[in-house]
Amino acid sequence: MRNHGPVREVLKKLETCPIARHTAIRVLYLNSAKVDSLFDTTFRGVSRIVDATTRTDEAELEAAGEGGVSSGIIGFFLNLKASLATRLRKGEAREAIIKSEVTGVWRMALAEIVLQEQGLVSDQPTDCSKPYLRLTNVLRPFSPQVELADLTNFLRNETAEVVMKRLKNDDKIHPGVTQFVYAADTPVPIACVLVAPPNPDYGVQGTSDACYPGGGAWNRVLFGTPSEWNGVTFVDPYYVIDMHLGGNEAA
Repeated sequence: MRNHGPVREVLKKLETCPIARHTAIRVLYLNSAKVDSLFDTTFRGVSRIVDATTRTDEAELEAAGEGGVSSGIIGFFLNLKASLATRLRKGEAREAIIKSEVTGVWRMALAEIVLQEQGLVSDQPTDCSKPYLRLTNVLRPFSPQVELADLTNFLRNETAEVVMKRLKNDDKIHPGVTQFVYAADTPVPIACVLVAPPNPDYGVQGTSDACYPGGGAWNRVLFGTPSEWNGVTFVDPYYVIDMHLGGNEAA
């Protein structure tokens, strides 16, 4: 088998990013405003990834797929390569093309890979020393109608009280907006308050399934920025997805 070197290495890195597994995920929550801002912040690194994949021939990209990279990732870069070629011939700027062609979950995926390469993402709830946190099957969702008694069925009383207080505070900041929480006590008290999707006014895409447990053949993944509040780590969310176990295509 030929060694396709750098291109395959870049694509393999994308395989480690849950939201890049385009055909094997269900997007439950995506904060577009946060994602767009992160994409702009990491754009230099994103451009490097795009250059490494689109400035090679189609056969090399397709060969990377034969080496185990998912068809969704290969297809994305093949389409991006074609769009770049067409629009560059028309005299459009490469940066502008990338920014208009890369949207939604792909913006998040490429930005997340840049953050990973810089060592800025933690996958452990006990390690909030890094600016970004990615949690898999750690947090339990509670419906928008949650009461303190519902939380105390699953959380210690002190954790439940802090989570409910934070939810009420956020409700005051966003009056009339339906919100819900994710929370857990183990291995550490950690929670997240989310605007119930979809909500275009807040740039939130997704489905109401985000408010309820997934289970079955799916892992629930949440990505955001952690900060401590009254003894509980709260995560400001960028996305919540369900990822199919084994990377099989989503139904």
